[in-house]
Amino acid sequence: MNRTAEPRKFDGAGVVLGPEMVGVNREASFQPRRQSAVSESVSTFISTLHLSRSQNCIAIVGPPERISAKEFCRPVPNAQCRVEVFSDRLASNEEMEQHGSRVDFGRLNTLVCSGQISRVLLATPANEAERIASVLKHLEGMDVDVDFVLDGIPRIGLGGEDVCFARLLRRPLTSRQALIKSIVDRVGALLLLVLLAPLLLCIALMVKLTGDGPVLFRQKRFGINNELFDVLKFRTLHHRHTDPNSQRPVTKCDDRVTPVGKYLRALSLDELPQLLNVLKGDMSLVGPRPLPVGLKVQDMPCLEFPHYRARHRVRPGITGLAQVNGWRGGMQVAEDLKKRLSFDLAYVDNYSLLLDAKIMMATCIALLRPNNAY
Repeated sequence: MNRTAEPRKFDGAGVVLGPEMVGVNREASFQPRRQSAVSESVSTFISTLHLSRSQNCIAIVGPPERISAKEFCRPVPNAQCRVEVFSDRLASNEEMEQHGSRVDFGRLNTLVCSGQISRVLLATPANEAERIASVLKHLEGMDVDVDFVLDGIPRIGLGGEDVCFARLLRRPLTSRQALIKSIVDRVGALLLLVLLAPLLLCIALMVKLTGDGPVLFRQKRFGINNELFDVLKFRTLHHRHTDPNSQRPVTKCDDRVTPVGKYLRALSLDELPQLLNVLKGDMSLVGPRPLPVGLKVQDMPCLEFPHYRARHRVRPGITGLAQVNGWRGGMQVAEDLKKRLSFDLAYVDNYSLLLDAKIMMATCIALLRPNNAY
């Protein structure tokens, strides 16, 4: 399958499955992340916080001297949720403690991962653009709604005063969509593991008999909310050349690849153990492909590329929109990563179960004509 330079353009919004690719019109169907501030009373704002029992907390991120005011932090009778306060000073934990921060971004990420926080209010003054950009760089990798507080700090549970918000980031999946996707993933992974069990056993036997070392290869990669997990693959490199930190990405005609590994990589069969990752909940059947934590492109860490963390707002997948458009295999130049990233973000911005189904069908077609995988 040939690589597509960018998400395809359409006259109307939506997704198209053609003979060669699945394409997304990102600009047409994606609602803008930024919108004009809409004045709403705190009581109206609170009415929108219908949090589930496991999501009984919202986060306020801002300057410690502003968000630590006693009148803001005092308990509010009959409040529907509790408030956690986070400093927007990201220089170091020592600086956070010096300025009286309640908790740091590590704990924010922990609360988001546990499902306790699904909404963040950013209270950094509007004239501090650099700090806002720095905070958003961290928040864009979390599965949360982010609203910018334009007019004062709301006291949760109180009414009678107006507060202006601007939506900066929205969750890619609703709670219902996330639940359905999780069920489809786990049921699908279990069925595929049962159906493919003979093939998996044969591959494992070939890997074991044709070289030393373990059958499975484990590597740290980023999952949803920037969490690290161990991705599973059939080992395709000679054991003495294994590269868990991805310091030297595999290239064409790489002598580190085993004879069996060459065919496994070309047909993407080395990815099949990731069905176990899906069953565990670390991955999805469809989503942006998880990339190694230490991966660099042209000596530049991937994390330093603009909006790279936004890929982590959904669970990574065994296949994805970029892969069915030909963006598989290695990335030699920065432009390769940017193109792949554009498809990953298009998927995040336009998620639907129908899009997942189309990508799965396109993946089956793509496997019959392997290209760009080595």
